[in-house]
This record gives sequence, C-alpha cells and structure tokens, in this order.
Amino acid sequence: MSLLGRLFRIKIKKIRSDFLTISSKYSGKKIIFVDLGCRGESTKFWPKKGPYLKYIGIDASESVINELKKNYSTYSGNVDASFINAIVSNNNSEQLFASSSEGMTDGLVIDNPKDNINVNDIYLKKVHPISLKLLLKEFDDDLNMKDAIKVLKIDIEGNSSSIVDDYNLIKKFDIVLAEVLPRIKNQFKTMSSLEECEFSLINVERAFRWGKDSSKELFILDTEWRNNISQNLLKEEMLSKPNFFSRTSAIFIYLLVSILYKFLKNKAYSSISDSDLGW
Repeated sequence: MSLLGRLFRIKIKKIRSDFLTISSKYSGKKIIFVDLGCRGESTKFWPKKGPYLKYIGIDASESVINELKKNYSTYSGNVDASFINAIVSNNNSEQLFASSSEGMTDGLVIDNPKDNINVNDIYLKKVHPISLKLLLKEFDDDLNMKDAIKVLKIDIEGNSSSIVDDYNLIKKFDIVLAEVLPRIKNQFKTMSSLEECEFSLINVERAFRWGKDSSKELFILDTEWRNNISQNLLKEEMLSKPNFFSRTSAIFIYLLVSILYKFLKNKAYSSISDSDLGW
C-alpha cells in the first residue's frame, strides 16, 4: 500500500531533485550525474563541500539552460557543472518537436501531439535530434572515471527507450533513472533494453506532475535501475528480489492505476501549481 500511496500523492515538502538525492545517498563518493531534462534543478540547494561531483544538465529549452547558467555563476561549492541546450534522441531522423509556454511541454512528438502534450497552444517544428553519445563525447574522461558513480537521469517529453537502446553508452552508468511513458509498449521497450544491459529494476513511482486535466499524466512512471555488474555500488544495495517480480509489479501498478483513475478522475492529483514545485 505504501507504493500505491506514492503513486497517488504529491507532498511538496518531500519533493527533492534526483541529483540532490543521489549526492546525499552517496555523499562519500565521486559522482558523475547526467541530467537529461534538467528543468526544475536549482543550484541554490547544491552541496557546498565534499568529493568531486560532476553535473551535466541537458534540456531542450534554451531559456532553462540560460537560467541555470546564470544561477550557477553565483554558486560556490564542489559541483563542477556543464549545461547544454539540445534535443536528444538516438533516433536522428527528422521528427516533430512540440513547444508551448505553458509548463513542461517541450518534447519530441510520439505518433501524434496529443500522446504526450497536454496543452492546446502548442507550436510544432521539424528537428533532427542529436544522440546522447555524441553530446557526451567531450565528457569521456568523466564517464570513464573508475572510482566514480555514474548516474543517468532521463526525464524528457520524449521516449526513454530511444536513449537506453545505445547499449555501449548505457553500460557505462551504474544507475539509470528513467521516466517511462503511458503506453505499455514503450514501458516494455525501455525495460527490455535496460535488462539486456544487465540492469535491474529496483523502484517505481508515479512521476511528479503539475497538470490536473490530462489523464495520461497519471500514468507516467519514474523507474530506478541498478547496473548488476557495477563495481562502484555496494552489493547490499543491489536488488535482492527477482527482477521479474519488480517488472511484473510495475506493469500491475500501471493497470491498477489506469482502472482506478476512471473512478477517481482528478482527485488523484494535488492542487499545486508550477510555482509551488519550483518549475
């Protein structure tokens, strides 16, 4: 029931960026954190001292990147940060990109705009995304650092399966935090790719969302994966139950929530605004 509770409630006081959570949990270790979809991050709460932390923030919004660069210019601490404005996908073919001034709506359109964009005043343009591998080429030394925990967070209005299907790149990470979209076929594709790379699913939650009118927002899930062959993570932190059980549970939760939504409608959401969340 505690897992279902996390899927249905948003508590403002408990909202914390994944970068802060990881840096706090592994406070004694060097960390390389690649944040794909870094909107909402705030340097104000970043640690001031400790071991080396490398933060690579990537976002499709130029204004978001400029704001982060501005805030980082006044930061003084142990985080070495880089910020990149880019539209990322391992599928480099021409695709539709949607943007809007209302909330978190920048992203690649999957099949049609209504699948992943929940506002009416969207602007569509054709783009050729850049692959994550090419984007991270200048950070090879960081990604090959043997004594550092490498973390990849995928939180974008796009398909996480188009990022994790680069097996050679994904295997460099110890932890992958992947947002999975409503469609079960996309969830399975993401999960299958990570499992083929020797990752195990250890946690699943409903993603924190700001909209109250779109049913699809309820079904977006945040998943946490650990690299089974990682030398940087303590063995006791690895998955103790069969991965099949975790994966089956995630799909069961998805189906259960989709059924309950018909009865709960918008009651599953807290009445909070973008400003409350810092977005």
